[in-house]
Amino acid sequence: MKTLTELKAFCEKNNVRYELQKKMNRARFPWENEENDERYQVGWSFGMNNIAGRSGKSEWQWTWFEAYGTELNDETIFFFTERYSQVNGKSNTGLHEMIQAEETIERRMKN
Repeated sequence: MKTLTELKAFCEKNNVRYELQKKMNRARFPWENEENDERYQVGWSFGMNNIAGRSGKSEWQWTWFEAYGTELNDETIFFFTERYSQVNGKSNTGLHEMIQAEETIERRMKN
């Protein structure tokens, strides 16, 4: 769990590329046969490229955190969701991945 301020500070200190995106969803009602074209915001996604700062396959790794709700401020809390590899298209979402991401961020912030 990290705040928006902590994630941005990590990226700025370690020269890590990041993206902040709205997380959108389509409305689907049980009484309708088709999806509604209306989209609504359900949260925010914060992605960081190559948090380990290594070369090779690590340059194609994205670590994603998500926040729920439409409001965004410096104290918005983001939760780890996945580490995505653009090399093989795999998404790793387990507890081990979350622990590694948190430890990498903490270690690189101390140095």
